[in-house]
Amino acid sequence: MQVQGEVRFDYAQTRREVEISKGGPNPNEEDEVLLVRNRISRIYYLKKFFDYPISLKIDTLKNMGLKKTIQSGLSYTKTIFSKKKRIP
Repeated sequence: MQVQGEVRFDYAQTRREVEISKGGPNPNEEDEVLLVRNRISRIYYLKKFFDYPISLKIDTLKNMGLKKTIQSGLSYTKTIFSKKKRIP
């Protein structure tokens, strides 16, 4: 499939920018077109969105709160030092 050569109507309505290929087919008129989309991966937890992969940012601390962040950090640290041996 060829990469889209024009902006598809749904992206035009939302005014999103998308890379297009000069001379490529128009997705509003043809079906056999590779559409280019920008995607974001996120985690929905505690009715809030977090970046994926998780990173220690100000937004993460705001969403989780100080107490939950400390609890998660301590839990993670505990698992590092108390790994169980694998059974073959």
